[in-house]
Amino acid sequence: MNPDSIRELMNIANCGIRRQFPAEIRYREVKPHWWSKKTKQEPYEYTPAPEYYGLEDSLAAIQALGESGNPEALEFLEKLSAAAIEHQSERYFVSGGSEPRDDDWKYLITISVEYPNTQRELYDALKYTVSTRDIYEDDDDDYPEEDFSAKLERGELSPPESAKAHIVLKTAITTLKQSLAA
Repeated sequence: MNPDSIRELMNIANCGIRRQFPAEIRYREVKPHWWSKKTKQEPYEYTPAPEYYGLEDSLAAIQALGESGNPEALEFLEKLSAAAIEHQSERYFVSGGSEPRDDDWKYLITISVEYPNTQRELYDALKYTVSTRDIYEDDDDDYPEEDFSAKLERGELSPPESAKAHIVLKTAITTLKQSLAA
C-alpha cells in the first residue's frame, strides 16, 4: 500500500472528515433601524458542517490497516487503543421520600474507560463504564477508592464481550504485529 492510502485509511479509521463543503454566501432580511418597517437583504457567509465517516467505515478501515503490514499503521492503531480512566460527577436533588435524608443533594460518580485518541462514533463505541456510585453531598466518609488506573495498566479492566469495536481493534493489532514479526 502506498503512504497516501495508509493516511486516508487512518483518517477513515478515526471517523475523520469525509466531505468538506465550501462556504457559501446567504442572505437574510434585516431592518436598518429598529423603528424601520422596511427590510433589506444583508449577505453573510455560511459554512455547512462537514460530513464525517461513520462507525462501520471506521471499523472496515481498521481491519484494512491491520492487513496492511505497515509499521506506521501499527503505531497508529496502538495509539488509538491507548486507554485512560475518566471520572464524571453529576449533582442532583433527591426529594419526596420518607427517610430523613431524602430531601438532599447527591452526587452520581461514574468512572469509565475512554480512548482519548479516538473521535466521534469510534470514541462512543470504545468507551465503557467501570463503576458508578451515589454519595450524599455532605458525606465526610472516606470510601475506599479503587485504583482503576493500576487495574487498567495490568489489564484487569476488560471491555464488554460483545463490543464489536474492541474486537476489531484488538484483532487488527495482533494480525499486524504477526505480519511485521514474520
